[in-house]
Amino acid sequence: MSRALLSVLLVILAADSPSRDAVSIPAGAFMMSALDQGTGQLEADGVTKRAGTVHAFPKAMEMSRTEITQAEFQATLHRNPSKFKDAPDSALRPVEQVTLFDAIEYCNEKSKRDSISPRYALDKISRQQDGSIRFAIVKDLGGPGWRLPTEAEWEYACRAGNMGAWGFGDDELAIGTFSWGRDQSGGSTHAVSGKKPNAWGLYDMHGNVWEWCFDPTADPGSPQPFRGGSWFNCPVCAKSDSRSLGDPVTREATVGFRVLRTPQ
Repeated sequence: MSRALLSVLLVILAADSPSRDAVSIPAGAFMMSALDQGTGQLEADGVTKRAGTVHAFPKAMEMSRTEITQAEFQATLHRNPSKFKDAPDSALRPVEQVTLFDAIEYCNEKSKRDSISPRYALDKISRQQDGSIRFAIVKDLGGPGWRLPTEAEWEYACRAGNMGAWGFGDDELAIGTFSWGRDQSGGSTHAVSGKKPNAWGLYDMHGNVWEWCFDPTADPGSPQPFRGGSWFNCPVCAKSDSRSLGDPVTREATVGFRVLRTPQ
């Protein structure tokens, strides 16, 4: 079979696979970790654990079962910035080297395709030659449109009711069952949903690619968080409370995203 024909078949599979569906994240509450770059959540004395913060979610949410794939991104925004786009199974791999603005724009276009009012308004947009956004002021309009999760929403979904170090518990030896990390990946991304999902049916919440989150209170152009670790990272970086920050125009082969919405 030619590579071109294989790519077409994989795009069809990516569009039709049950793993492309969103899953329901139930209403509830949890104690979110202190946000300190995931280094241990300790006070200045190095011993006392920082207090977490209770976050409540009164409504159920919908989250994409997997990280957004290269096929989905290509079909929606008609470009593919990924480092690993030449892999035979690239259509099923998570899109990466996406900026925050790429992810925001994808959310709006997906909402339009699904006949839902877009979640974000973009102002003062400037674009690169390839059409990607170089800068924009992003305003969260609220409503039912697809969006990026906040850090609290992402961690709540990742934990799926489990308050251990990872969404599957505290056994680091089990990480390879759920994650494409440094010790399992062979130095690249892998097709989504190739490992076990968490208790709520979400795949790759640990590893494969970091996932952009969005803080709507942050100043325009200021760093935004991503969560979950990647194919390049060790298990510690993929813990449920681990985080990193990047400028909105950051493009890394370790960073992708998934989407979420709150039905009205």
